[in-house]
Amino acid sequence: MADANEQFGAALRRMDRHDLNRLTIHAYTRVQRRMIDEERVRRRRAVEEEVAEEAAGAISFTTAALLDLINTMAILRMNRGRDGNSTTNQIEGNFSGNNSGENQFSEPAAPVTPNAQPPVKKKKPCKKNKKAIKKSYLFPEYHHLVAEEVEDIVFKSSTADGTRYDETNLVGSLRCSSCGNRWTTGIVATAIRGYEQQNGQLGYSAEVFNQRCAKCDSLGHLTLDVDTYVERVARRLLIWKGEFSPKRQIDRKFTPPQHRTDLCEGCAVDRCPKGRPARSAFDSHFGLYN
Repeated sequence: MADANEQFGAALRRMDRHDLNRLTIHAYTRVQRRMIDEERVRRRRAVEEEVAEEAAGAISFTTAALLDLINTMAILRMNRGRDGNSTTNQIEGNFSGNNSGENQFSEPAAPVTPNAQPPVKKKKPCKKNKKAIKKSYLFPEYHHLVAEEVEDIVFKSSTADGTRYDETNLVGSLRCSSCGNRWTTGIVATAIRGYEQQNGQLGYSAEVFNQRCAKCDSLGHLTLDVDTYVERVARRLLIWKGEFSPKRQIDRKFTPPQHRTDLCEGCAVDRCPKGRPARSAFDSHFGLYN
C-alpha cells in the first residue's frame, strides 16, 4: 500500500497543474485526497514565490534605474555650474582688460526699411444693441429713466407674479424678422408687476410683449417709444406708492384703433388689456395705467 501511495505521489508531482486542479477528489482514498491537497498547496506556493521574485526583481531594476537617473542629473547640474562659472570669469576678464571702460557687447541694430510704415490696426465693427427676437422683453436699460420719476424703486428681472399687477399699452414700431414688413402700433401689450422689498423699496418689472407680422406670422423686431414707456411705468408705480391719484375723463366718442388679437403675444397669454372685450374703450386703448 505504501508503494502504491508513493507511486501516486510521484504521479501527482509529474502531473500538469491544470490537470491536478481538475481531479475529482471524491474518487480517491482519504490518504490520496490528502496527498492531492498537499500537492495543490505546494504548487500554489511555488507560483506565489515565483511572482514575488519577479516583482522584487522589477522593483530592484526600477530602483536602480531611478538612482542612475538621479546621479546623471546631479552630474549634469554640477557640469552646468562649472561652465557658468568659467563663462562668468571669462567675461569679467574681458571687462577688466578693456581700458576704455566701454562694453564690448552690443545688440545688433534693427534693420531700417525705407518708407516703413507702422502697421494699421483694423477697427472693430460697431455692434448694434439689438435684442434677440422673443415673445416678450424686459428693458432694464430704461430703469434709470424711471428712477428719475419715482424714488425708492428697484428693477427686478422677473416675470413671476408679485404682490401687485397691472396692464397697459405702449407705443412702438416693428419690422418683420422674416419678410421685412413694417408697422406702427399704439397697442403694445405690457404687464407691470410690483414686488414688496424688505428695505421698504418697491420692486417692479415691466414685461413688454411682441407682435407678429400680418403677412407671414413671424415675430417682429420691436422698437419701443421710450418716453411712453417711462411715463406709463412711472405713473403706475406712483399710484402703487400712493403718491399719485389719477382722475379718469373718458371721451365717449373715442374709437380705439384696430387690434389683431391673433398677432399679439400679450393676447396669447391673456396679458393684453385690448384682448378683453368686456373692458371700456378707454381701458382697451390705454390699459390700466391711468
